[in-house]
Amino acid sequence: MANKLAGFISLILLSAAASPAAFGTVITDTYTSTVASYSPTTTDTNDYFGGGSLSGDTISFGFSYDPGTCSYQNDGSTSNQLYSCGTPVSESVTVNGVTVSATSTNYLNLSSSSTPFGPNGNDMSLDYWSEDSNYLIEIDLYTATPYSSGYIQNQAPSASDLVAAERAPQIAVCPAGQGGNNCEIFFADVAGGITDSSSVAPEPGSLILVSAGVAGLAWIRRRRIASL
Repeated sequence: MANKLAGFISLILLSAAASPAAFGTVITDTYTSTVASYSPTTTDTNDYFGGGSLSGDTISFGFSYDPGTCSYQNDGSTSNQLYSCGTPVSESVTVNGVTVSATSTNYLNLSSSSTPFGPNGNDMSLDYWSEDSNYLIEIDLYTATPYSSGYIQNQAPSASDLVAAERAPQIAVCPAGQGGNNCEIFFADVAGGITDSSSVAPEPGSLILVSAGVAGLAWIRRRRIASL
């Protein structure tokens, strides 16, 4: 009876760990391209990345968050889907080997347009926003594929999604506490090429559930062997 009960509990733990809603997973996406010459900002006036002209320089930008803690917030808009996330979120921008990052201590706003726009009315937008005591970073991604909440809950747009869009990704790096003023704003030159690297890792809580489940099954196996 004890073996059956332990086996049942172990299976429950393993099933819970496998469920996306259990503890969730952490999504990390990084995109690499070059700073477009038509960017609103081509000179590093705030000396974030060593100063001087950044046009044509390699730029990497991305974010990391747990979608399991993100929930839809009804802001009364018919064209946007606003999500807030309840765990720390990191965003970073790297140019010339110098990285600027911001980690929200309480939430991340993901404002996702479900209404097409752009020159031909085809693009959808996803705005990733994060601010801490040092910087505010906003990464605006545009995709020609139909809007999907999966971009928030399961994945971010791929490089091919961004290339197909009518608008280039926009990256803003601003000093914290200034309401989005004095920003350096870059476009990623997707026409010149862009790559993406993504990963999905289980949260520590999920790993604990898996470990407990496996340990329980191992204990049952040892008891069965001992009883032979």
